[in-house]
Amino acid sequence: MIYEYALDPALLDNWKDYRFFQQSFGPEKGRLIADYPRRWKRAVLEAIRKSGCGDVEKKRIKESLKHLTAPTLYSRSGRQWNGAHNWLENAVKEHAHRAFHAIVFRDNEDAVALPDDHFIQEDNLLATPQYWENENTRVVEREASKMSEPAAPLLSLAQHIIFVDPYFDPGKGRFRNPLIALLEDIVSRPADIGLQRLEYHVSDRIAEGHFQHLVETRLKSHLPRGLSLSFVRWPEAEMHDRHIVTNIGALTYGQGLDEWDGGPSPNEVRIQREGYAGWKQLWDRYSSGSPFHTVSR
Repeated sequence: MIYEYALDPALLDNWKDYRFFQQSFGPEKGRLIADYPRRWKRAVLEAIRKSGCGDVEKKRIKESLKHLTAPTLYSRSGRQWNGAHNWLENAVKEHAHRAFHAIVFRDNEDAVALPDDHFIQEDNLLATPQYWENENTRVVEREASKMSEPAAPLLSLAQHIIFVDPYFDPGKGRFRNPLIALLEDIVSRPADIGLQRLEYHVSDRIAEGHFQHLVETRLKSHLPRGLSLSFVRWPEAEMHDRHIVTNIGALTYGQGLDEWDGGPSPNEVRIQREGYAGWKQLWDRYSSGSPFHTVSR
């Protein structure tokens, strides 16, 4: 529901196309622009300099470009670049090293061999819905693997990851199973994407000592090796909704982050991608929590 794209800097050398792409990216659209190559903005400025735009149009693009920042412009770590090759040739090699969701380019005058259909020429972009159209909402069964799948692209990119569920109970499998599935997505991502924060924010409905005991005796042995997970407590009255909040976007899990247990509650969960304002509010709220317990294997 939130993906990373490689965007040819040459595509933004005129106001009409710049405006289209500027409005098409951001966490609320589920599309992030990879900062590829490093200092991607500088490459765009060079494309503008070489373009046939008038001075007023160039200035307009440059001013707008100043405000294009994270999370819309995603800082890709471990980038590889060969200055002797053009942008598309480099994108092919980078995609093989660590795949983008899609690579959008202007032209292929040098007849670079393209390895798969993730490479999309700009004129064919809207005719390639499988890589461009991006649902804002998805309804899935409340089963661990189905609940984690929509979040996997987001978890594969984020450096700060916060799970939020006031009802999380580490002693119950219906809460543990989705968490473990989500954590497996994190440990399976490329090693060069650093993980700076991994937290679970819960309410104080379970006594602190008992909660720590359940984490150590019922959850710890299920954790993927190499991960440390910290817990943050909030007053129960201050929490309600359930989310996955990261530094690049957020998802809200309407029914919760727990599996269906066969009871009267719905056996499906509605997953909603937050817009920029919703993400920013959640990020500002939960990114400053103080952990009271950390567990790792």
